[in-house]
Amino acid sequence: MSWTRLEGYLAQWRAMARANIMQEIPDDPGPTTVVAGSGDKTASQDVVRRIVDALTGAELVELPDVGHMIYIEHPERFNGALKAHLARSG
Repeated sequence: MSWTRLEGYLAQWRAMARANIMQEIPDDPGPTTVVAGSGDKTASQDVVRRIVDALTGAELVELPDVGHMIYIEHPERFNGALKAHLARSG
């Protein structure tokens, strides 16, 4: 993995802070499962809850003791949530 210079890292964070994900949510997204880690320091539980509430019929799967990079930190738990979603969705 390569290193990112501080200027690039800060520019990335400024861009993410300006982003409004709520305006990108479709009116009818179809079956949706939001997978969140209870230890996520990037996306607060309030933000996650707002996203879930904005998605019609969305389900929240909160994984305890997991941070933001769920699929890297605990791939087996992420894959379990994904498989459960696919089983429910047909």
